[in-house]
Amino acid sequence: MDEKDAYLRVAERSIDASAKLAEQAHQEASAFYSYHAFESLGGAVCSHVGVTYSMSHMAKINQFLAASKRVGIEHGVKRVSIIIASIDRNMCLYPKKEAGNTFTLPEARILAIDAKDLNRRVKGVSKVVNRAITT
Repeated sequence: MDEKDAYLRVAERSIDASAKLAEQAHQEASAFYSYHAFESLGGAVCSHVGVTYSMSHMAKINQFLAASKRVGIEHGVKRVSIIIASIDRNMCLYPKKEAGNTFTLPEARILAIDAKDLNRRVKGVSKVVNRAITT
């Protein structure tokens, strides 16, 4: 399996995992897997256009945006990238220290409806990416 197809497979499985997690009220994990799927779609597009994909999360999003222009899918990618950037992937993974030495859990910072919406949007980007870069 080549790099592009490997990234597409990871994205597909991550989208499926995200949907299942959202249905089980694990919205923080669902959002994380949607984020991971989005990054993986970026890896597929970058591989398709010959760009070495970064290991930095912010750089990945920027590279995905640049590569998406080259294959004519920038609009859809850009819209979802704004949502992805507002989430902050670490918000899905780690407790946040609050005043008084208390902590807020990731599950309390992401609504289930938002996780489902993110999954739906990333699934839409996946369809656009697949049409643009697979033969």
